[in-house]
Amino acid sequence: MEAIPQSFEAARKRRIELHDAMAGLETALARPSAATDWRVDVSENLANLVGAYESHIDEVEAPTGILQDVLEDAPRLANYVDILRGDHITVMAELARLMSAAPELEARELRETATGILGDLVRHRQLGADLVWDAVLLDIGGRG
Repeated sequence: MEAIPQSFEAARKRRIELHDAMAGLETALARPSAATDWRVDVSENLANLVGAYESHIDEVEAPTGILQDVLEDAPRLANYVDILRGDHITVMAELARLMSAAPELEARELRETATGILGDLVRHRQLGADLVWDAVLLDIGGRG
């Protein structure tokens, strides 16, 4: 069996980190908003998610990253790579807007906005898993 390319292993690691950061934010959002530390907990987990997503983007979009490897090995999947790269821009902008607005948002609006972004990230991760599968018949795995 051929060894898994380094870019795929690195992407798998970032995938796990991103999943864990998503789960942390979801857990924080699900707590009672009346709790005295709710906003602090949400803000910390949101910042953690932003960091994990930035690391994910840096890793997979690097010249030696998984997206470049997919384009070289399976150019027929270029449209999916373009969609994923577009997601990176769109979701990062959504996260930046939320980080900026979060202190002033009512709890319900903060939850709804953050949950919407989490849904976008779930779809992004699903598309990434499908891309890798279509490219090399490999389940990139990770948690979630």
